[in-house]
Amino acid sequence: MLPRLNIRIDRGPVSVAPAELSLIIQQPGVCGKQLESLLFVNQHHAGTEGDYHRIHPLGSVYLHVQDVHGAGGGLGLFVGQGSFSDTLGMAMADKFTVILPAAGNSTRFAAGDKLLVDIAGLTVLQRAVRLFSRRADVAAIIVATGEGRRDVYREHLQSVLYDKPLHVLSGGSERWESVYKALSSGMVETPYVAVHDAARPVTPVEVIDGAFAGAVLHGAALPVLAEPATLKRMGPDGLIMQTVDRAGLFQAQTPQCFRTELLRKGFDELIRADRIRHVTDDAQIIESTGGRVAGTRGDALNIKVTTAGDARLCAAIAAGVEDIAMLDNGSRRL
Repeated sequence: MLPRLNIRIDRGPVSVAPAELSLIIQQPGVCGKQLESLLFVNQHHAGTEGDYHRIHPLGSVYLHVQDVHGAGGGLGLFVGQGSFSDTLGMAMADKFTVILPAAGNSTRFAAGDKLLVDIAGLTVLQRAVRLFSRRADVAAIIVATGEGRRDVYREHLQSVLYDKPLHVLSGGSERWESVYKALSSGMVETPYVAVHDAARPVTPVEVIDGAFAGAVLHGAALPVLAEPATLKRMGPDGLIMQTVDRAGLFQAQTPQCFRTELLRKGFDELIRADRIRHVTDDAQIIESTGGRVAGTRGDALNIKVTTAGDARLCAAIAAGVEDIAMLDNGSRRL
């Protein structure tokens, strides 16, 4: 049975919920009206009722509304076997733990630790953590890094945690080792887990929402972006062999999100079979063990910092987004 959520329906296109969550109902109607979808909007800042961060597109759908009918003079929403009343209160069932692998050596970044590079007033790592620390559906954050950086990172991140629990663990020499160590640490106690590149500091909130929703609906999901470039296959002699058909090719992004037990079982199966060494991302673990992974909407702005040029581009994006947010807060509510 789906969990019970209690909400209060307000007039107009936006309904007001308790402090941690806002709901947007498309085409709200009278009693008996069938609605196509119900969209969760996570409140990114603690605030009063009606303080909304953003209206999200229909790509970020957590629940499907089957029926709407009158109940005691209000609207009652029924989703599957779970009921939604028109009172207050909320029980969050679909919680995530976020794992950020951060044990790399930044070998392609010429200016030291790329995670500590400034991006419009905050570092790459601070921004990556802040993407999740203000979300109501995130229970805890785990950073897996080198042993010598644990204390540095822990102190460095205190200003962007917003009281969210943080665990800083020793990672491994490969990405999969860092994720597996986090999963095996005993600190993942949520039904869902999200793995996000620590070097992706400006991931749009819609991308995160969509990947979270995809994991809840399908068990495993990752944001993908259609490959825009013309791809060439080159031979060892440096000569072009062929043009690769890009139809159906997508770039994998993060956060990659899963039911926790599904990812754990996938890891255990590949490790037992000695097939883990060739894994380059987390969704591949599910693919390699016969599972299915949903693709959700990615974004060209979801940049992974690899070079100094990437950092400059992220800084411009971050500055622009914050300028827009300041204008929105001062003039209108989204």
